[in-house]
Amino acid sequence: FPNVWTNTCCSHPLHGMDVNEVDAPEDVMDGTVKGVKAAAVRKLEHELGIPVGQLPMDSFKFLTRLHYWAADTVTHGEKSPWGENEIDYVLFVTVPNKDKL
Repeated sequence: FPNVWTNTCCSHPLHGMDVNEVDAPEDVMDGTVKGVKAAAVRKLEHELGIPVGQLPMDSFKFLTRLHYWAADTVTHGEKSPWGENEIDYVLFVTVPNKDKL
């Protein structure tokens, strides 16, 4: 969405990656979600310039997952056919010193 604030980084899990980035329902239930965490680490470099390995997968805490839907009414008007309809995983990481990233 142009001109609209969003999250910090999208993970965009992919099939066929090593580590597998697609989590099973039991991974969500037990909170491990290694796939989504691996995808987030990969995308941090692409979206924020943080090199792979700078923030290890183990440093991410899985908070929840939610269904997100939004129409892009800013760009396309009130009856916009465009938007997002997705399942989002919310991960949190604390960085002791952002200057070292």
